[in-house]
Amino acid sequence: MPARLGHGPFGCWPFFPFKQLFYNTRPDLTRNKTRPPEWRQLRSQWRFLQALFCYLGPPSHILWNIKWPFLFIMISAIGAEVYEVFDQFPLVDEYGILKDSFKLVSFAMSLLLAFRLNRTYERWKEGRSSLSSVGNGATSLFLQAATWIKDPKLVNDFRRFCIVWPYAIKQVVTSEKTLDPVAAAYLHPEELAVYSKSRKGRQVVVTKVRQLAHDANLSPEQFLMMETVIQQTWKSAGDALRIKFQAMPQGVALVCTGFVEIWCLLLPFGLTSNTRDIDVVAIIACAVISLLLLACDEVASQMEDPFQLMPVEDIMRTYERDINRVLEEMESVREATRVADARLANSGVDAATWPHPIHDSSSSDYAHHITRTLLQSAVGLDSEEIIPAMTNSRADAGSVLWLSATPATAASGSQGQDLKKPLIDKSITV
Repeated sequence: MPARLGHGPFGCWPFFPFKQLFYNTRPDLTRNKTRPPEWRQLRSQWRFLQALFCYLGPPSHILWNIKWPFLFIMISAIGAEVYEVFDQFPLVDEYGILKDSFKLVSFAMSLLLAFRLNRTYERWKEGRSSLSSVGNGATSLFLQAATWIKDPKLVNDFRRFCIVWPYAIKQVVTSEKTLDPVAAAYLHPEELAVYSKSRKGRQVVVTKVRQLAHDANLSPEQFLMMETVIQQTWKSAGDALRIKFQAMPQGVALVCTGFVEIWCLLLPFGLTSNTRDIDVVAIIACAVISLLLLACDEVASQMEDPFQLMPVEDIMRTYERDINRVLEEMESVREATRVADARLANSGVDAATWPHPIHDSSSSDYAHHITRTLLQSAVGLDSEEIIPAMTNSRADAGSVLWLSATPATAASGSQGQDLKKPLIDKSITV
């Protein structure tokens, strides 16, 4: 179940106030990519208020997902406090051993949580990168096909299967039983039947793409370049599938979760005041600490299967639109170039040399302009105070430059100074 979906009895959740507070005010980043409206929500000052209630509502529904271990821990905490009330029962931690133990193991627990959160975030990041690489690879492949192949039918077949390829990976990583209807519409019924019958439909797509590249009669260099893109895209798809089908070592996950849960179960005994009274503050402290720690473990558990936390549908639609625009944009660029060449030919301008550079880097004016600007910014003189002179006849940008003061400058601040003596005796290379 996607983490964004609400939870509750009788299918009536979320209620109106809850939806207004915790759904409508938070960007839905599990279904939409982060565009300017989402960024405005993420950077809004309301995020501080939302952070106080981060355990309620989307995107992770933390409190709902940890309700059973949290309830069990709270029952244990209340039971421990009730136990302390009865005088006939001995005190559990009369000498403060549990309190000292908690201090000793708290650092180890923080390391475990940090390790698990870091590893699962790396899985999420790698999963997102792999999906992007698949889409970018399919788009690059079609750009090559549209540029090099002249047969319109082959180009159209490339377009169809380059669109289907990312959707085939999406079907696997999101555990869908059938190909997305958007992608299925690009296949003929016979092709869709072959795809559906195959145990790994994505291999059917790649095989067809390679066949199209072979049928295009490309040059060896072009075919090699297309094959390189296919192999890189196939590798990225394999990385995404590896994340989907290989969880983190179960022992690591169990140790991290078990450490947190056992620590929280024993926490009430370390918070008791040994006063033979029910310590409400200790119960509240136990609830808050347990909520914080179990929430970290829950977030790590959700990121272990990262594709439920990504806008996979939106990502696929983006690459579909990109591929469909290639032919239109390529034809528009070609038409614009033809019109521009015709206009230049009518005006008598050689299209091979247009446009002329604004500055000729070998000219004296350009060298003087650059050096004057650099020296003015470096020395802090006004433009009238800078008199650049080249030490040789070639006025190029690499010449050695000298500065001399103007009479006005000498009169104001350099009295008695030889006006022909360089004000700055340094070599400056532009």
